[in-house]
Amino acid sequence: MNQIKDYIENGIITESFQAQLNLNIWNEIAKHSVDLDKLEETRRNLFVYLQRSAQSAMVLRTARIFDTEKKHPTRCLDGLFKKVRNLDLEGKTIHNPHGLNEYLSYLTCFEKFDPVPQNTSDFLLPFIDYCESELFKIKYQSEIELIKELRDKFITHNEAIQYSKNFDPNIIKTLTNSAINISIIIERCLIIDSIYLVEDSAVRSSYFIKDLIKKELNQ
Repeated sequence: MNQIKDYIENGIITESFQAQLNLNIWNEIAKHSVDLDKLEETRRNLFVYLQRSAQSAMVLRTARIFDTEKKHPTRCLDGLFKKVRNLDLEGKTIHNPHGLNEYLSYLTCFEKFDPVPQNTSDFLLPFIDYCESELFKIKYQSEIELIKELRDKFITHNEAIQYSKNFDPNIIKTLTNSAINISIIIERCLIIDSIYLVEDSAVRSSYFIKDLIKKELNQ
């Protein structure tokens, strides 16, 4: 179980927090772009650099979550799913089925799993199958493919191609929130009733960029 917790906390949750933090930085600079463009060149270039760095970071962090574990252990969802499938769940029961039912009731994409069965394997293995076959390959397939394509072609490599697809940075929040919910569901099945306030923490941690912009624009 320690490895499951490690994959969730040091993998999915950490990557999601960093992705959403950088998304907030990107959005805050974009919101004030007209006024920031009027700054003296050196100061203007600082915000250009910060926004480009934030965009690269949020794409890279999100792509890591949806990577496929291959030769080496990787703290991604695929790696987490493999760890769970290798557990001996025979005779195990869900830690708090009532609490899990309540959590699932707020998530429309997982409504088919409500009510939760008592046995861990009766819920968790079909849940993982659903995430892999329907959630990732149907509902969010285009978004996941776009994030990975941006990562592979323009961040880790510098391919000499023209890119014509539209990128809405806010799909970062959609994908990372989905990954967070999946991780919480798995952890609540196996370990404890975990709570990760990733979105709120990312907002608080991005206040520095708001303060910096406010000072630069003398607001």
